[in-house]
Amino acid sequence: MPKVSEEHRVERRDHVIEATLRLIVDQGVHRLSMADIIHESGLSAGSIYSHFASKDEILGAVVELSLMTATANLRELLAREPLPDPAEVIERLLPKFAGASGSVALIQVWGQAVVERQLGSIATTHVAQLREAFDQYAEYWLAEQGIARPGAGRELGALLLALSQAFTVQTAFGEPFEVDELKASIVRAAELFAAAERVGGHRG
Repeated sequence: MPKVSEEHRVERRDHVIEATLRLIVDQGVHRLSMADIIHESGLSAGSIYSHFASKDEILGAVVELSLMTATANLRELLAREPLPDPAEVIERLLPKFAGASGSVALIQVWGQAVVERQLGSIATTHVAQLREAFDQYAEYWLAEQGIARPGAGRELGALLLALSQAFTVQTAFGEPFEVDELKASIVRAAELFAAAERVGGHRG
């Protein structure tokens, strides 16, 4: 039997994940079954079970992929000079999941992670890594604004992580939320944080 390459294995796993995301958008997480995933993917049951033991394992891969992708994209944006503004960073975290349908899928899977211990453990690990990347971005962005107070980056990083989650939720609903309006609000929030830091620094 020919040996399956790592590249082929990753492609098959991604194919299954993408099929799962389409199904989540169409019918939700709770109605989803392995039979549905097998049918939607067009792969055999044996092929899918050679990569994933269960539906929960596939959902875990979705959580892991989304958060690892977001962290990798954020670290890539950190290398830019000058840094992109906070709204651009948040918008570009998950281009693969962009738009209302991608946001709908992520929200449902992340919601499942709240009640499923195994999924929750995966999410917790990767959210911590994403938080570290946000903290680093915030520290660099504040430095560009002339602010270097110890701890300020971590505080702004927490705010930006929360805003990224809000951005995902609101884009899932579409109307009445406007993406451009949301982006402007994100930038304004970061600018207000920086302005408050400058005032505090002058008082100190």
